[in-house]
Amino acid sequence: TRAADSSSHLNHLALTGSLTISSPTFVAGQTGLGTALRFPGLLESVAQAPHTASLAGTGDLTVQFWANPAASVQVADAGVVVKGTGTEETFIFDVSGGTRWRFAVRDAAGAFTSVTSTQVLVPGAWVHVTGVYKSGGSPSLSLYVDGNLSAATGAAPAARRTTVNSLSVGNRRSGA
Repeated sequence: TRAADSSSHLNHLALTGSLTISSPTFVAGQTGLGTALRFPGLLESVAQAPHTASLAGTGDLTVQFWANPAASVQVADAGVVVKGTGTEETFIFDVSGGTRWRFAVRDAAGAFTSVTSTQVLVPGAWVHVTGVYKSGGSPSLSLYVDGNLSAATGAAPAARRTTVNSLSVGNRRSGA
């Protein structure tokens, strides 16, 4: 089973799980946006897109998603959208400490730079979360929750690390 990418890049997500109970499932999504994926919170539950040229950039990046947390506390550092694995991650969107959104990038050496939302997760409520990374001469990271700036830093690396690892949605491939 897969979740289709409607962009011209066609980075379709393969839905995986080691058991039927750990596989992501399609559920009703945010009103007007169609279906969503529900992840049961197990380590094996993930949707992955293989590495492609369209996912290979090291420069500017915007990552955004809708989420509807089932609980106000999640597994600490649970991956939501992650490109790479372990210290080979190039960008990370996760749940910091299990209660707040965090957006991060790694530089060529693997150093981790992040911003964490001031808002906590609200169970049963749809939220739109966006992370923006600006590369180059004045690099920065910004995190928006429902369109409002929640956190930002100008202490970001000039470029992100490269990786040929897959894009994961719903979990981190490193198991964290």
